[in-house]
Amino acid sequence: MKKLNPLLKLTTLLKPSLIEFARAFDETIGRDGQLPVARVMDVLKRVYRGDVPAPEKKKVSAYFEALGVDKLSRNTFLHAIESIRSTEEATPMDTSVSAHYSSFQELHEHRLKAVRPEVGPEGIYTKSLTAFNEIGWRGYEQPVGYVRMPKKACEETKFLGELAKAGLI
Repeated sequence: MKKLNPLLKLTTLLKPSLIEFARAFDETIGRDGQLPVARVMDVLKRVYRGDVPAPEKKKVSAYFEALGVDKLSRNTFLHAIESIRSTEEATPMDTSVSAHYSSFQELHEHRLKAVRPEVGPEGIYTKSLTAFNEIGWRGYEQPVGYVRMPKKACEETKFLGELAKAGLI
């Protein structure tokens, strides 16, 4: 089993700040105040003080390749670094359970035809989404040892029954 270099592990955990990227950019730019895309790795080497971690190198080079420009201004470069970081931190939403429709067109057609989904909310979610929905969420499930003793009639029902018999209602 291959052991990771502790310093490499530390540099990937402690990500450099945008200020460090800005300083390295300022030290690397050309006379026109812009950075050629070919020299982006030089900026990263300054930031990481040596070799750039492989995952970081791959992400950054792919991003700037897809950007399709020859030179970068300071703001464009810093915005690109922020974008790369935000895509790292974003987690994809799991829609495998909660998505009923594969497209908006399908949803729209079902709404026009008033078609009900195949599975109700009880089949999709394990618990209710709000506290208000707790009443009757799993109405068919009775707790163990639960004995139900409903009233035959409440006081209001008896009173209205007597009024009806007397012909007052």
